[in-house]
Amino acid sequence: MGLLAYVLFNHQDSMISQAQTSQAQKRSVLLIFLAFLLPLLVGLLSVQISGSDPEKALACAIFVTAIWLWVFELLPVAVTALLVPALQVFYQVSDVETVFRPFASSIIFLFIGAFLLGVSFHKHGLARRIACWLLSHERITSSPARLVFSFALLSFVFSMWVSNTVTVAMLTPLAISIAAIVCNSFDGTDEQERFPILLLLALAYSSTVGGMATPVGSPPNLITLEFLRRAGVDISFGHWMSFGLPIAAILFVLVFIYLNRVYRVTNFSARNNRSIHEEFAEKLYELGPFSRAETQVFLCFVCTVSLWILPDLAALLVDDSLVATIRARIPLSVVAVFGAASLFALPIGAGKRNLEASDFKEVDWSTVLLFGGGLSLGAMLETSGVAGELCSLVFSRVGANLWLVALIAGGLTLLFTEVSSNTASASIFLSILVAMLGESIGIAQAEPLFMIGLAGSCGFMMPIATPPNAIVYASGHIPLRSMIAIGIVLNVISFVVISVMILLFRAHLWFVY
Repeated sequence: MGLLAYVLFNHQDSMISQAQTSQAQKRSVLLIFLAFLLPLLVGLLSVQISGSDPEKALACAIFVTAIWLWVFELLPVAVTALLVPALQVFYQVSDVETVFRPFASSIIFLFIGAFLLGVSFHKHGLARRIACWLLSHERITSSPARLVFSFALLSFVFSMWVSNTVTVAMLTPLAISIAAIVCNSFDGTDEQERFPILLLLALAYSSTVGGMATPVGSPPNLITLEFLRRAGVDISFGHWMSFGLPIAAILFVLVFIYLNRVYRVTNFSARNNRSIHEEFAEKLYELGPFSRAETQVFLCFVCTVSLWILPDLAALLVDDSLVATIRARIPLSVVAVFGAASLFALPIGAGKRNLEASDFKEVDWSTVLLFGGGLSLGAMLETSGVAGELCSLVFSRVGANLWLVALIAGGLTLLFTEVSSNTASASIFLSILVAMLGESIGIAQAEPLFMIGLAGSCGFMMPIATPPNAIVYASGHIPLRSMIAIGIVLNVISFVVISVMILLFRAHLWFVY
């Protein structure tokens, strides 16, 4: 009887679980159906009632559909990004060539090239070698705070040049290994629980703020550059760093101080300290000498970064005409493509090359498509006039005060990115702001755009806000409640720092750029 009851109970539990799953799937299908139906009905009703332009009404309907699908994640974000141009063509808002042109933007190829460089770092273990070398020094492992700071700094520096998604994906397994070793050095269970949280959150958040320092560090940065380029404002690699790096550095220090205060752990003994750095010295020894592949990756990385900043260095030494020639022949995207292509050409022995065709599957194609969809959505909002009307609706009480516009836009982007893709959030608000500023946009009017681009990277609260958050949360070591509590405070800190720094740069924008 006991066995029969057990079997019946499990069967009943399984049936309930299947029923709940079925109901959830039905609700999801219904929400997807409503996402396509309701905005269209609203658009058509607005035409009938108010006599508004049908093209504008349909563009607004597509915009609402994209927001609905992105926020509730009813479909993969990349699929929604592809639906944006498809719906424009279907409803004859624009022609097929125009809507898909953003998918061939130079920013797309800059991202692909930079991501392939990150793939080579991960594939050949160069990032692991650097981390083991860093942690093999006794001074660095002399205290938990120094260890976490050094590892966070490594994440910060990596994410300046390699996608923060790739950075965290490379370093998370090593961080878990470090936590397992270090936790044996603590006597109390509380410290053993706190240290993994401290290390993993420091890793994720350091990569997030490090990504603000350069154009290639985070997708919202690239989206911002593209919208500025469309508006006739060209920002070079060095120019972005001149304001992005100070903001990122300040945030890095504040993030570390706050995390270390919340999850503070005591020092471990000298004996355990010695075992930690010796263990990583042993891991470094096991890696052996630099391989040919690692040397190639390192040299390609150095050459790529050097070419990215070459125009800004040349501007200090040669005349403007030569600088213009350099910028025209080796823009950021072309340098990234050359750097990635060289890795496919370099042999590493045994008939293999540094990167193979199979490595393309490691590229985050979902984000690439999201880039294109966001740019296509932005172009539609601008050309149809929807963005202009949204601006007048949202910012009508603000007037011409660009500083207030920047604060509102940055705050909305920061909130929106917690429940949606940061790339999608940046694309939406940049589209609206560019349409509002119109043809008058210049360096002095670009503050709201920079505010959106930087705020779009500051999702610290939810796992879905940024890829680094999602990766470290998936490790299973971080309670959701802890991430939310820490993230709320860091969101406020980052918003204040970005606002104050942009205000300080405001009087000197002509010099910074």
